[in-house]
Amino acid sequence: MKKRLLSICPYALVAALLLIGTGVSYAQVIYPIGGDKYSSATSKLFDEAYNAAKDSADVPVLLTKIRKGSNVDTSPLAQAFPKYRIPSLLLPVALPNLSAYIDTVAVLWYLRNPLRPSVGVVNVMMIAQKPDGGLVYFVDSNNNGNFMDDGKPFEFKPDEKQRQVEIRDNRVGEVSLLLQNLAPTPIVETLESEKKSTRSWSVNETDVNKKFGVHFIGGLSSGSGNATMFYRVKDKPDSDERNKSYTYSAKYFASLQTSLGLALSYRNLYIGGSGSYELSQVGEQNLTTRYEKAGKPAQQFLNNQGSWPYTRVNLTVFAEYDIPLNRTLKFAPKVSYTRYNLLTEHPFKVFGEAKLNDYFLDRYSYSYGGKVKYKASGRTMLFVELYRRVNHFDASSYFPDIVEGSFHMDLEQVYGGIGVQVKMFDF
Repeated sequence: MKKRLLSICPYALVAALLLIGTGVSYAQVIYPIGGDKYSSATSKLFDEAYNAAKDSADVPVLLTKIRKGSNVDTSPLAQAFPKYRIPSLLLPVALPNLSAYIDTVAVLWYLRNPLRPSVGVVNVMMIAQKPDGGLVYFVDSNNNGNFMDDGKPFEFKPDEKQRQVEIRDNRVGEVSLLLQNLAPTPIVETLESEKKSTRSWSVNETDVNKKFGVHFIGGLSSGSGNATMFYRVKDKPDSDERNKSYTYSAKYFASLQTSLGLALSYRNLYIGGSGSYELSQVGEQNLTTRYEKAGKPAQQFLNNQGSWPYTRVNLTVFAEYDIPLNRTLKFAPKVSYTRYNLLTEHPFKVFGEAKLNDYFLDRYSYSYGGKVKYKASGRTMLFVELYRRVNHFDASSYFPDIVEGSFHMDLEQVYGGIGVQVKMFDF
C-alpha cells in the first residue's frame, strides 16, 4: 500500500502547488523539488502550471512518512534545504481515525512570512488515499500538530481547480495557501512507469534540448609541459665532425589562456568555435649537440640556448557532448583542433630571423579531454575542465644546412580550467 500511495504522491504533491502571501498580497511560488523527479507527465503539468520566471519566493517542501509513534521527522527537509536553517526535530502529530484509508503520507512545508523571511515554521499536511484511489487532504490550519481540531478534511471536486486554505501561527502570522488541483492526471501503476520515473530527469532534459541553441562560452585555463626540437645538419667536407644533430629543449612552466567562443547545440551535442590569447612562462632553454668525431661519439651541452615563443593567438573549432550525471551535473567529453599565430617577435637563435611566423610553419594543435558542468540556472552552466594539448609546427626552414626530413618537434601540455556557458537563444 505504501508503494501505491508513494507512486501517486508526486501528483498529489503537484496538486499542492500554491500561492502564498499575507493579507491581500499573493506571490506565486514553485517547489524546488519539482514534478520532474517523478515522471515526464508530471513535469509537463508542473511546467505548464507554473512559470519560474514569475515566481518571487520558494517554499521548501518534501514528501515523507509518518513514523511510528505518530511523529514526523523534519531532518530530511532540513538536509534538503540547508540554506533555510530548518530545525531538525521529531514533530509529534495527533492523527484522526484513518481506518477508512488504505495509506497515508505527510507533506512538510517550511512557511515564512514574506515580510520577515528569516523566520519560518514547519507545517505538516497529511494526504490519505481512499480505496477508490481518491485523495483526502488533512490541513493543520492552526499548526499545533493536531489534525482533529481543524475541521473536516477535504477532497477536490471533479470540476474544482483550486481551493484556498489558511494556516495561522503566531511566529509568521496568517498564511494563505491556494492549493492547485492537478490530481486528475491519469496514474498508470506499472513497473515500466516506475522505471521511467527514476530517470525522468534525463528524459526531460532531452526534451528541453531538442531545439537548436546558441551558447556563449568563456573560459580561463592554465597548463604546462615540455618542448623539444630536433634536427640534423649536413656534413661539411672540411670538418671531421659527422652526423651532427641539435636538440633544443625547454620547459613551459605555466601557460595562461583566456578564451571566448560560440557554440551551436542540438540536444546534447555542441559544435563551436573560439578565439583565445595565450601567455606562457618558459624556462630551462638548453641546447644539446651530438656528433661523431674520428669515429667516436661526442656531446656538448649549453644552457640558455634558444628563445622559445611565449605568446600566441589561437583559433579553435571544437565538439563536445553532454552526458547527464544527475539533475544538475553533466560530463562532457571534448575534442578540438586549433590553428595559431605566434606573437613573439624575437629571434629563436641569436642571429636568426625575428618574425617566427614566417619560418615556424604549419602551426596547429589538437586536444582531447572533458568538462564537468554544473547547471547554475535554466540557461547558465559553470564548468571545470581538464584536457591534453598536442602542439605542432615545422621550423625546418629556419635552420641552415638541415637534412631534409630530419626535423622533429614535440610540445605536449596538460591544462586545467574553469568557465561559464550561457544559452543566448533557441531557434
